[in-house]
Amino acid sequence: MSQPQEENKSENGPTTQSYEFRQPPPPNPQLYDRQISTVLATTLTPEQVVIYEEFPEILTKSKEDLEDLLSNDVCFDSFFESIERIRHTLAVRDEMRVGNETSAKETLSQENELNQLRQHVQEQENALIKLNSTIQEKLKLQQNALQRFSPSVLLTKLKSGVQQSDELSEQMASSFLSGELETDQFIKHFREIRKVFHLRNAKVEIVKNKPGILDDSIREELRKLGHGSVTFDPKYSRGIGLLTLQNPERHNALSGKMMAELSDIVDKLENIVKFDTNGNLNNVNIVNELDKENNLIGIIVTGSRNTFCSGLDLSVAKDHILTPENGKKMSLLMQDTLFRFGQLPLISVAAVEGHALGGGAELVTACDFRCISETSKIRFVQVKMSVIPGWGGGKRLIDIVGGVNALKIMGTSDPITAQNGLELGFVDVIAPHGECVNRAREFLNRYVYFSERDERKGGNGNDDNINENKKINSVKAVRGLKLLISRTKNSEEYKNFLLYEHELFGSLWGQKENVDAVLKTRK
Repeated sequence: MSQPQEENKSENGPTTQSYEFRQPPPPNPQLYDRQISTVLATTLTPEQVVIYEEFPEILTKSKEDLEDLLSNDVCFDSFFESIERIRHTLAVRDEMRVGNETSAKETLSQENELNQLRQHVQEQENALIKLNSTIQEKLKLQQNALQRFSPSVLLTKLKSGVQQSDELSEQMASSFLSGELETDQFIKHFREIRKVFHLRNAKVEIVKNKPGILDDSIREELRKLGHGSVTFDPKYSRGIGLLTLQNPERHNALSGKMMAELSDIVDKLENIVKFDTNGNLNNVNIVNELDKENNLIGIIVTGSRNTFCSGLDLSVAKDHILTPENGKKMSLLMQDTLFRFGQLPLISVAAVEGHALGGGAELVTACDFRCISETSKIRFVQVKMSVIPGWGGGKRLIDIVGGVNALKIMGTSDPITAQNGLELGFVDVIAPHGECVNRAREFLNRYVYFSERDERKGGNGNDDNINENKKINSVKAVRGLKLLISRTKNSEEYKNFLLYEHELFGSLWGQKENVDAVLKTRK
């Protein structure tokens, strides 16, 4: 290697001049790690790489040894700087390697914890899905069970539960005061009973405040208003009962008293069968409670003295019901009563003599079939009173004749006669004047008896004595069929429509136009 030129020093500081190095020999693979060389080659100058490759043993020497080795070498400063850079780079590499291992261990630990957490979350989600499925099944069973009861009956049952809890707590308090119960026992059981009491009472308040839910107190309020009566003869004919509206002075218009009595009769009729689904609609067990008295299959609804019903008794309405609040109460009671009537497992026929007006027309729609005399007329006159049907008759009329025909009938208040009613599909039987009830009975006999003929005597079935010898249909089968049909009108959609009708009626009843129309009609 040629001698480098001496370094010139001046007052301004040392000035480093370039040096010539000899051509290095080919690198020896055994003297260094090729991978490290590659790494270092990216961080060192070409001169520093050469020094490292040619003199790897100097990396093991101390600074003092290097100073002795290079004490007379003018390039010592540059050489030593290169050595320090190499050492620093190797140290950084080692630190990075160790740091990466530590970081990898930490990352691995975090990943394990994260995987465990994910597994735990998945288990919780699976448990939540299973719990939600169980809850949905129980809710479905509950809904199926609740559909057996009308809102008013359900509210009555809830109130009965509250009263039962209250009475039980009073009995326990009396036992404690009489010394029959120890203090600890009393406190423990009394708290549990009162907890149940408050929970039941909370349910009552929720149901009671729900729109469209009928409180039994409404029935009792209306029971005090007006005159007339509603009677029911369960033995009118074999398998057939007769329900009669009796308020002849008011053309059988429904007073508050009659509305309450009609609701009472529906309560009794609901006890004819009990529908036990056991949570499964495929296993239906119908338990007949009144077979010993009468195997009812059908009901005829009629009015006294050759007229059906002229709707609401307006004399009662003027004095007691002609306010928005009381109108809503009346609507709730009648919607509930007629809805429950339609859900009965009994085939019903309206025997219409004379006129059925307003609410009377709505009552006609609550029956499965309609038998009217040749001179009878049915009119929805609600729009003339500045209201709409409020007893559920609007929805039922739509179901019977369709939306377009229902709009014509209710919008114009044109009467439905025997002939056009038959053409519309609204009327099922046309009878001579005064013969509606008899024709309705003959119509129902087709559902009561197995055949038209007396199998023993060959009779024609026109005489009740002969009918006693005829074979009757299965009561349970006919009732089950009616339950099947009425089920289609027990959906949430159907109930929501009735609630909507109720709200619309409540927004119109008792307003100035309605009040003026009612007062004018009375004159």
